[in-house]
Amino acid sequence: KVDLSREAMVDAFIKIKALVGKKYVSSARLYIENEPDVNPYQFIFALAVFMELDIFSCTGGVLKCDGRIKRELSSSQIYRQVESIKQRC
Repeated sequence: KVDLSREAMVDAFIKIKALVGKKYVSSARLYIENEPDVNPYQFIFALAVFMELDIFSCTGGVLKCDGRIKRELSSSQIYRQVESIKQRC
């Protein structure tokens, strides 16, 4: 289950940020190889949102973070689409 709350997204952000500098092939592979203490669906969803917002990126096969970027979660199309689906269920 994916939690869209700000608290859950912040928690996932912290877990993802701890992996900056690690080899990045895909979000699923990053999760499997590093086993962060967060729900895998939450991790993969949050990373997709944060990558769409350009907070995290992959450069040369390595996970990078641009801490200067501050954006609202609602700026992410992925986040808004999942939020819309959850509201209908």
